[in-house]
Amino acid sequence: MQPCVRVLAFADDVVLVSSRVFDLQSNLEVLYAELHRAGLLFNSGKCCAVSLVTSGHDHTVKAITQPSFRVTGNWIPQVAQQHLWSYVGVQFRDYGVADIAEKLGRISRAPLKSQQSLHLVRTYLLHKYLHAWTFGRLNVDALRRLDRLVRGSVRPGLAVPRDTPMGYFHAPIRSSDLGVLQLPRFIPRLRHFDHFGRSSVDYIAECSRTDIVTVTKICNLVTMGLPNTLLAI
Repeated sequence: MQPCVRVLAFADDVVLVSSRVFDLQSNLEVLYAELHRAGLLFNSGKCCAVSLVTSGHDHTVKAITQPSFRVTGNWIPQVAQQHLWSYVGVQFRDYGVADIAEKLGRISRAPLKSQQSLHLVRTYLLHKYLHAWTFGRLNVDALRRLDRLVRGSVRPGLAVPRDTPMGYFHAPIRSSDLGVLQLPRFIPRLRHFDHFGRSSVDYIAECSRTDIVTVTKICNLVTMGLPNTLLAI
């Protein structure tokens, strides 16, 4: 019988998981009692509940929006399926698309020159989400949607023709191109660095202890089609 994980903890964040409402409510009460014994307070205002129920008729998963759990006499708010929330810096539901779309829109509306807006997106905004996109559960389709979103935000300010090749956005600046990260290729390569520490090759294992700046440069070289010796595990 496979073990069942019902509790996740990181720092002062705790996640309780259960397949039944009664069991989850019982676990909440046990957690509250143990925290009280340790002298800790349970802040129900910072809690949220996500209840997903399968629908056999239309083969979909539906989110319950009515409060189903309570602690210290207060109902815990339910998170609707279309809403966005984060845990330890990783976005859940829609994989951060809604969040970055808002920030891209704010940069586009700001009174900045086109090159200034491009620099903000390329150098600061995209790198802010590298952690969430690398360790979150993003598939290729989600990364492609993010890629189109980024290109669509920088295109109007630069007055780029609609028939401009996609490579113009992602090729390096030294080639007189824009140098924007190509997420469907860059993020999977960045994830490889998490597995380098288990490699039997010494210089590849050393990459797991490389700082993020050097990792980014190496991934950029590989993304631009240069020799990828380091990734030949």
